[in-house]
Amino acid sequence: MNNKKTAITIFFSILLLIIVSCSDMNPFSAGGVVPGGNWIYFEEAGNIKKMRLDGTELEIVFSLTNIVVRKIQLDPFRQKIYISSIYNATEYTIYEFNLDGTGQKELLNNGNIEIYDINVDPLNGYLYYTFDNTGLTIRRMELDNI
Repeated sequence: MNNKKTAITIFFSILLLIIVSCSDMNPFSAGGVVPGGNWIYFEEAGNIKKMRLDGTELEIVFSLTNIVVRKIQLDPFRQKIYISSIYNATEYTIYEFNLDGTGQKELLNNGNIEIYDINVDPLNGYLYYTFDNTGLTIRRMELDNI
């Protein structure tokens, strides 16, 4: 019964993220939902925030310095946040954090080559990213071997 409840929560959370992501009025970068905790993580004004799916208990989890967030992805199994960003306005990077903001790790520094998108495949343990190096390129990294 608990698995059914978790599956329903995940489904509606993904639906919420799709709606928010497609909105022209999107004021933040949505990240994802952590199953069981019913928390959604997102970025707003340089802060990684979380709140309950019903909009209550909004709190700042951690703040970022010199990092402009492009996209946030969560891995609920590994309890990690992945952020594609522009560091110091010149370097396109991908960072990994624990859900509480500790354990910051730079996974990729792509220099001045723009990273367009990141997506986590938590079931198979991969992070996919796209960038333009004389044509759109898709790469993946294995999350368990970082």
